[in-house]
Amino acid sequence: MKTIMKRQTKIIFMLILVLGLFLGIGRYRQSIGIGFYKKGTQALQAGDYAAAVTNLKRSLILSPRSSWAAQAKNELAFSQIIQGESTRESQPERTSPYDWLTSPAVLAIVGSILGLLLLGVFLHYGSTAKAKKLEEYINYLKAVEHRIKNKLKPAVNSEHTSTNDGVGDYQNYINYYKKSEYVQLAKCLVSEFQLGLKPEDKNLISQMEKDYTDFINNYADSTCLEEIQQKLGNLYFFNIYNFTKARTAYKVLMEKYPQSKWIKIAHARIKLIEDNPEENYEPLSMYVLAERFYEDKKYEDSLEYFRKLITNYGQTKLAIEAQFSIAEIYMYKTNRTERAIEEYEKIVDIYGHSSFAGKAMYKVGECYKKMQKAPEAIAAYEKFINNYPQAEFLDYAYYYIAQCCEQLKDNRKAIDTYQKVIQDFPESIWVIVAESRIAFLSQK
Repeated sequence: MKTIMKRQTKIIFMLILVLGLFLGIGRYRQSIGIGFYKKGTQALQAGDYAAAVTNLKRSLILSPRSSWAAQAKNELAFSQIIQGESTRESQPERTSPYDWLTSPAVLAIVGSILGLLLLGVFLHYGSTAKAKKLEEYINYLKAVEHRIKNKLKPAVNSEHTSTNDGVGDYQNYINYYKKSEYVQLAKCLVSEFQLGLKPEDKNLISQMEKDYTDFINNYADSTCLEEIQQKLGNLYFFNIYNFTKARTAYKVLMEKYPQSKWIKIAHARIKLIEDNPEENYEPLSMYVLAERFYEDKKYEDSLEYFRKLITNYGQTKLAIEAQFSIAEIYMYKTNRTERAIEEYEKIVDIYGHSSFAGKAMYKVGECYKKMQKAPEAIAAYEKFINNYPQAEFLDYAYYYIAQCCEQLKDNRKAIDTYQKVIQDFPESIWVIVAESRIAFLSQK
């Protein structure tokens, strides 16, 4: 619409220009005609009738409808009578073979040609400049599309937009192409960007749900569909707290993309939802909120909500998972290893019947090993092996015991423990390393 209005404005401007050119030519002819009329009058008064006839004829040719034309005709007739010429009322003949060049018809034709030439030149250069500008804009949009294809969120500031909210480039792309796979992907990326700035905005959450759903429904063959499906599940899980829809979304992901890198996460969240029926969704919502803070690297906020969950719902399975998550944060995110040991030991002491107890005991050994406390690490690993003989990571525990024994220069026990790994866990990833260490220690 703006382009059409600009084109109409140019045409109107050129019409005004041509009209002005005609008017200007008319005024110019009239001014020359007045000059010839004055010369003719002066010649008549001086008695030079031949000059009077010549100049008065020229004035009438240039300005036949002027206010002084009638007077000029009378004076011409008088001068012709004196010269003995005909006093016919007909148009006087040209006195020069070039007088036709100043005739109204010729001047009108010349004015039209000049006007059309000016209009053509103006439109040509205007169209060329417009085409060049359009080409630059298309190249700019191609660069934006490249970012969209790489699933990059909007970049702040753009030379093609006055906004600085980070979505100008993508919005330009959306407005230009209207509907396509990458337009829809751009909408998703814009929604993610905006929700990142205002994570609690319900309107933005609803818009993101719509953008993800539209993408899934309209672009079933897209290579981005797997990731969009996972993001839709996360949106229901972390932002909307609609765990029924989250479970459905994750199940679709698992069914359609069994090799997806998000399979384990989807499976864990489905299990979490199914282990907590709808009447327990309130503690689940609190747990999810704590996890969301964890994902955003807001570890203190995450710890706060995990503790609230334990305080308010201490008898639920989620409370055990919350306690384990607290210990994990201290161990891996805040590097407070001694505090992590305390939190892991709480699980062993308070929730010794749960499957998390064995994991926690193993983690205690990990903490001591990280702190270079070999005797304490050996004791923790041995307690894990003795108390939880069916647990995972038994081969890891034996291997780390052997390593700690090497640190303590107890090579005999180290070799025996490495042999335990080889004999009891032949499929373990540590077998080859254990054989190498035995060969090395046996030479000492």
